[in-house]
Amino acid sequence: MAGFDASQVVEALAYTFKPFLNQEGVIREPTDQQISDFLAGMKALTLEMRDEIPQLKDTDPEDIDLLGAMESLDPEMTIHMASKLSVVYEALCSGKPSKEDLLRLPPRIRNVFYAWLQKQVMDPEVKTGAGT
Repeated sequence: MAGFDASQVVEALAYTFKPFLNQEGVIREPTDQQISDFLAGMKALTLEMRDEIPQLKDTDPEDIDLLGAMESLDPEMTIHMASKLSVVYEALCSGKPSKEDLLRLPPRIRNVFYAWLQKQVMDPEVKTGAGT
């Protein structure tokens, strides 16, 4: 009789930052608390972003693309927000990769990593044959 095999349900959160950084690893599965803290942190950053960009003032926070909105900021604020965003993702990753690692990545690579990680954590694709 087939059973449930947790090791086969979803792909490991494995990453490599090569060739941009000589780093690779597997992110520990986030806990419910880490996911809750991540969502709260993203909401707080979205509200802060809305206050910084005049054209977003009347926008529902749920409708704001945080990474896309950062393109409208002045360079100093973009760096400030990128730093804050890296803290939120570092916590979701249990510190590996670290904030410093994330900020060493080129912005395009970092943003794609963030999108990938968020998708994997919030809406993972279940492997077929992982149980009944």
